This record gives sequence, structure tokens and C-alpha cells, in this order.
Amino acid sequence: MARMYCRQCGSPLAKRSTVCIQCDTPVPEGQVDETRSKSALEWLAICCVALSCLVFVVALGMTNLFRDGGWPVGAGSLVAIVLSICWITKLENCAESSVRPDSTRR
Repeated sequence: MARMYCRQCGSPLAKRSTVCIQCDTPVPEGQVDETRSKSALEWLAICCVALSCLVFVVALGMTNLFRDGGWPVGAGSLVAIVLSICWITKLENCAESSVRPDSTRR
């Protein structure tokens, strides 16, 4: 999804906003969205989350995790899910900071 940022303060703007909520700067009518496609590294991180969730669900269905001794697989996949989500968040924050104009970086 494309994000728009205020040219004055760098705050994210809503799709149909006419004024920045932070600094009350008017948003030009024809302002173009700054788009960015996902990198291969971001897709890899998303696939890691999906695969970890799949492993967790399969382990839950086959071993009843905590009753039949499948807890190491379940715990490992939960840790993998959390770490993958943290990885995605870090990648998105780095990418978001690179999309903003240089004058708005703090």
C-alpha cells in the first residue's frame, strides 16, 4: 500500500486528507503517493512467518503439543513466529525511513 507523508513535518497522511493533522499544512490536491515494492528479503521474512505458523498448526494437530510431548516443536515454532515478526517489523521500519524525504528525518 502506498503511503503519503506531509512535506512539512514528515507525518503519515490519510488517503483523503486535505490538511496534515500534526502541523496543519495543506496537502496539495494532486500529491503523488510514494510507492515502494517489497524487497526479496521482506518476502523471505513473510514466508518464514507463514512456514512457522504452518509448522505450529501441524504440530498442534498431530501431537496435541503439550499432552503427547510435542512441546519442543511447538515452542520452537512459536519462537520462530515471534522472531520472524520482529524481523518483518525491523525491515518495514528501515524501509519506511528510507521512503521519507531527507528533510523530514530526525
